[in-house]
Amino acid sequence: MSTPYKVAAGDYAEADPNFWRPIPLPPSKKAPVPDGVTGWSNPQPSREQVEAWVGSGRFTVDQERGVTLPVGNIALRLGPGLIGVDVDAYDDKPGAETFQRLQDRLGALPPTWRSSSRIDGTSGIYLFRCQPARRRGKPAADDGGGIEFVQYGHRYAICAPSLHPSGERYRWFGPDGIEVADEIPEPEELPWLPEEWDRYLLRDDPISGEGAPELPEAEVAAWVAEDSAEPCRQMASVIVKTAGELSLRGADGAHDLTRDGLWQAVRDSAKGHRGLHAAVGIFRKQFLAEVSGVDGKARRESLAKAHAEFNRMLGAAVAKTVHEFGARDEEDWCDLLGSTEVGGGDDAGTSAVLRLAEDMEHRYQAKKLFDARRYKELLSLSKRSRRMSGAEFLAELGEGLPAIWGEGQKVLWITGEALLIAGGDGVGKTTTLQQLLLARIGLGEALWDLPVVPAEGRALYLAMDRPAQAARSLGRMVGEEHRDLLAERLEVWNGPVPVDILSSPAALADWIRAEFGSDIADVYVDSYKDLATSLSDDATGSGLNLAMQEVLARGMNWVGLHHQRKSNGQNKTPNELADVFGSRWLTAGAGSVIFLDGLPGAEEVEVKHLKQPLGKVGPLMISHSHSVGRSETISPKVTALMALQAGPVEGMTVRQVVKAIYGGARVESDQVEAKVRRQLEAMVKAERAVKIPGKKGGTSGSTAAVYQYVREPGEVAG
Repeated sequence: MSTPYKVAAGDYAEADPNFWRPIPLPPSKKAPVPDGVTGWSNPQPSREQVEAWVGSGRFTVDQERGVTLPVGNIALRLGPGLIGVDVDAYDDKPGAETFQRLQDRLGALPPTWRSSSRIDGTSGIYLFRCQPARRRGKPAADDGGGIEFVQYGHRYAICAPSLHPSGERYRWFGPDGIEVADEIPEPEELPWLPEEWDRYLLRDDPISGEGAPELPEAEVAAWVAEDSAEPCRQMASVIVKTAGELSLRGADGAHDLTRDGLWQAVRDSAKGHRGLHAAVGIFRKQFLAEVSGVDGKARRESLAKAHAEFNRMLGAAVAKTVHEFGARDEEDWCDLLGSTEVGGGDDAGTSAVLRLAEDMEHRYQAKKLFDARRYKELLSLSKRSRRMSGAEFLAELGEGLPAIWGEGQKVLWITGEALLIAGGDGVGKTTTLQQLLLARIGLGEALWDLPVVPAEGRALYLAMDRPAQAARSLGRMVGEEHRDLLAERLEVWNGPVPVDILSSPAALADWIRAEFGSDIADVYVDSYKDLATSLSDDATGSGLNLAMQEVLARGMNWVGLHHQRKSNGQNKTPNELADVFGSRWLTAGAGSVIFLDGLPGAEEVEVKHLKQPLGKVGPLMISHSHSVGRSETISPKVTALMALQAGPVEGMTVRQVVKAIYGGARVESDQVEAKVRRQLEAMVKAERAVKIPGKKGGTSGSTAAVYQYVREPGEVAG
């Protein structure tokens, strides 16, 4: 028997657990949830656990007694990257008034997705992205009731297609407030919780709390510098504990650990302990190393952003402490307390801190030396010198455009620039990539009636997205007689790559050269979503672009596959680069971007050239023969004149003429319609057609212009 959880859990589980994980509830119930999957101390359930709940149809609510219940409704346990504002505005609950009161004071919340079983337009859980932080609080008592905040360790959000105990179905409402059927939010596209709201919810946090006026960075730095003595035993213990945990936890816990360490060190300094300046310096180096990759760690954000975040945490800690304590205590409390303060009277803690500081300095100097050597190594790995004069730079252009796919002004891919193929599901992105790949290694001379230049080296296919399906697709394109050529010219990596491409711009290129050798000519990436996560994040988009540029700089060419963003009521037909999902840096670094537009599984799709290395190609109509894995351009079956001539006596609209020309294929391109409209207008000018203008608005709605064919004297209809 299908239940909301069985039907929808798989779709919800596609999201990063930093945003949510689907957990089961009993049929038509709000509780209970599985044992051990909620609360601040429990991690998000794994993808395997979600699949187990779906497969078994039951979940455990009492581990010790073995009590299980059937899965029914579906709830989202929000991750640390999301927060839900739960407004109860029904019956006698004052949620609507409290909600408005808070927005009047803190600022209006941006439009976002809302989950609710009610249709009053206000009640429900509004979702926002947020920075991972400590537990956010509740509205102040003076602000009223009727509002709760759903967060990582507190409560959960019941969502579509669950059933409320009253029998009403839960629904998703989009940012425009209109119900959205058969679609779930993309968490990466949700708006951020405004800063004023976040500060309000963190007012009880000792670091982020209200009541402490901000201090200029210069005053913060001066206050820290006043305590420049060597660390006392208490300060040493804080440093060793915080730095040690940072090393163990890495980037995932860097923000919270650093914030807590700064808070403790700053307050200890205000109370008379010594060594704050040293502690801040060590914490800063450690934090930067963990989140920006300064010491070779995995890079999460830029160095500038990491510095700014550290300064914000330090400034908040100092401002709050100065506000509460006033002047710093001038007594050294470790000297006053003697051996009773931190486990003895020796200087073991201080020595440990000094050794840690010395070790960090050595690692910093080693990193500088390593970077210098790495720079020389990267230059040696490039196919050409990266440093050159302006004349040499222009001379590299050579004669004509180094086209790989195309000729003349119609070029889809050139040497040294990346090609991105985007589109929805089932429109033939992998089919197109594989045909292009085979042509490059000698199994074909053209694709879409455009010539493909053979590659001089081998091709590398990163088959990361459903590799078994990709293998079946490729198998339909080749025969047994091609096995030797495929063994010689094509390398395939099955599944996710074993390197973090965001850890260093050179990581992917280094791995390719080390794993496959120096004669890889082309790299085919299927697809971007399997190469990196959080593609809507500009840091991720920039990191992927840098990795791609390094591959290109090493003399390899690049073709990538990526999907489109979800369409909306304002823009149902993708026509521009913004329709490619994710960060703008994914398309900004590509030399050519083509978009396949059509229905999933359709044989006929439209090709739109959104970004061009030279002239625009198309739009083209392509026919996929799925049984043999071949794609061909569709020539118009008739002209606009022929379509109108054979059409009904009452005439045809532009779209009807387009449909007649292309044999019923899905064509929604503005360029195609504009081309046909120009042909029809030329017929009107030549008195071979009459245009009946359309009408806008009115009770019956808008109507399109109609063109009627004008027959010559004696011409027979039909």
